[in-house]
Amino acid sequence: ACFLIHLPSMTTLLTDPYSPGGLGGAMTYHPVPVSPDIVAITHEHADHSDTSWLQGGFLTLRSAHQDDRFELRVHHVDHDEYNGRLRGGRTRVLDIRSEGFRVLHFGDIGERLNDDQLRAIREAGDSEPMPVDVAIVPVGGYFTLGPDGAIDLLVRLQPRVGVPCHYRSLGLDLPVLNSVDAFVERAKRRELRVEERSSLSLLQAGGESNAPEIVVLEMKGMADLG
Repeated sequence: ACFLIHLPSMTTLLTDPYSPGGLGGAMTYHPVPVSPDIVAITHEHADHSDTSWLQGGFLTLRSAHQDDRFELRVHHVDHDEYNGRLRGGRTRVLDIRSEGFRVLHFGDIGERLNDDQLRAIREAGDSEPMPVDVAIVPVGGYFTLGPDGAIDLLVRLQPRVGVPCHYRSLGLDLPVLNSVDAFVERAKRRELRVEERSSLSLLQAGGESNAPEIVVLEMKGMADLG
């Protein structure tokens, strides 16, 4: 769930800094030398909110914010399908906007949104809703949405690009999580285009199709998006 986003305003925004060695040692990602301008956090679990390894001075955000570089809006959803009782309450959806680009980071969403909830996030109170360029969605299941729930969310939301996160990997060895392969398999069944990349440019994201393109980013502790 940790992404370094290079905004068009020449600002770097880091989401959900992980906890090196966290989750009882299951998280083996090492700290990455990075000095973000902004850190935005979806919820307070330690594996999403450890700023101790980040370098430089940065602004940490947990609520809405706007300045001349970007705007952050925040939507609240449940961590699970039991009104947050199972996995620890609510998680924020980060709605990041800068110079005509929009990124939604769904944090640790675990509930399947109904049509009204999804419309409220997509439209965000705007009379002319801003299209979603990139949606970052957890796909590993158990703690969050699984592969099927994530695909359903992306197909209904229709961003230009969907990026999976929060799945089992070499750096996050939790057997209860699905690997990204399970999500990719579901995406291909729905005839969605899938690509693997080391980074993603907002300027080059997506195409003319009404269906979202799926981009699996190389995980280096954090993924690079900008």
